[in-house]
Amino acid sequence: MFAEGLWAELRGSGVDVLACVAGAVATPGLDATMDRPAPGTLPPERVAEAALRALGRRPRTVPGALMRVSAALMTRLLPRRAAIALIVGGARDLTPPTQPAARASTQPRPGD
Repeated sequence: MFAEGLWAELRGSGVDVLACVAGAVATPGLDATMDRPAPGTLPPERVAEAALRALGRRPRTVPGALMRVSAALMTRLLPRRAAIALIVGGARDLTPPTQPAARASTQPRPGD
């Protein structure tokens, strides 16, 4: 919505704004966090091509058939809060696990 608002405000000024709703993109970062590719994962080249084709023509592009279906469901069928919760949950799955902080032992060491 932010990009679409900017697109409308800046239209005719020579500044193009585009929101590219790509979903999962096959990058080294995604590969490091996933055991296997997410459904609908696209190669970066395909996402870039879609974005460049849309630039200057419309405020938003959604590359990939699966992502287009998902985006339609999120924006038309689900309440906004439910869609946000789904996106947050999916992003949380992409966050690498953190190592638990080392705990100081309360047990005496031999020789203490």
